[in-house]
Amino acid sequence: MDELSALVKTQREYRECSVFCFSETWLHSHIPDSSVEVPGYSLVRGDRDCSKSRKKKGVGLALYVSERWCNPGHVSVKERLCTPDIELLAVGMRPYYLPREFTSTITIAVYIPPSADAAVACEVISSATAKLQTEHPDAFMVITDAFDATALPPLGKSDHNLVMMTPKYPRPSSQHCPVQHLSICPPSSPPTPSSSSTDDICTNPHPTVTTGQKAHQRLLFLRKLKKAHLSPQILVNFYRSTIESILTSCITGWYGNCSITDRKARQRVVKTAQRITGSPLPTIEAVHRKRCLRRARCIAKDSSHPGHKLFTLLSSRGPFHKAGLTTSEFNPKR
Repeated sequence: MDELSALVKTQREYRECSVFCFSETWLHSHIPDSSVEVPGYSLVRGDRDCSKSRKKKGVGLALYVSERWCNPGHVSVKERLCTPDIELLAVGMRPYYLPREFTSTITIAVYIPPSADAAVACEVISSATAKLQTEHPDAFMVITDAFDATALPPLGKSDHNLVMMTPKYPRPSSQHCPVQHLSICPPSSPPTPSSSSTDDICTNPHPTVTTGQKAHQRLLFLRKLKKAHLSPQILVNFYRSTIESILTSCITGWYGNCSITDRKARQRVVKTAQRITGSPLPTIEAVHRKRCLRRARCIAKDSSHPGHKLFTLLSSRGPFHKAGLTTSEFNPKR
């Protein structure tokens, strides 16, 4: 830990790291957090439970979250699993700044012992990830045991190299192309800052057609389930997880700037699914309103959020302040 603390103080690439993920920590309940803490970082431990893992001594997982990147109060454990085949620690974080497409980040640290059953371990990871995606549909997820990145020298006497992952987020150009046009770019041709490629991004005048087509294609599977005489509840659950999740992905970011034609196209998919399931389904507008209200309530309750000042009540505990207006403009007598 002394070496890691020294690297954080002296080297920029370590100092600017937002999250450190460690496996095989060999920490246990007799080792306090104060002996392994790093200045400027919040520690989240996932020590091995020897009774559940059927091992005599533990390996364990640990995450260090930079306090400059995320408030320690916004770091929480979403899932902690310990079995003979896998150890998993999922930590949810809401950094100070994120792209508007995401509401939070979830880092999943995984350790699979050499003697583990790979199929069982993969099933556990898949189930845990699916559960987190259902609970947090707009969160950005990272699984630390499955990526290719830059290798760094090991710490101390460790026999594993460090791996540094640097995310890259291409910022859209608002002068040439609306934000929603970026959703139709094929994976093989990502947007670049050059002006010559900007025109190619905006070639499709209907940016949500691709997403609508993907949702419409999944109606085929919904019809097949209907022919198999499954219950309406199962059909609705299938719709919510495979069709509605596509139609409403990051809806709080793009719906307000979406054209009426694209809104009607998505709503037609909802009406078709409603006829198939035979159950009432929420409209796209209702989903957008519900998520916006849920997001607004979270911001209003969190005094440390940058947008909290936009949700302050009047002195009479009446309606909320409106940005740019004075108290007198809420007077009904005027």
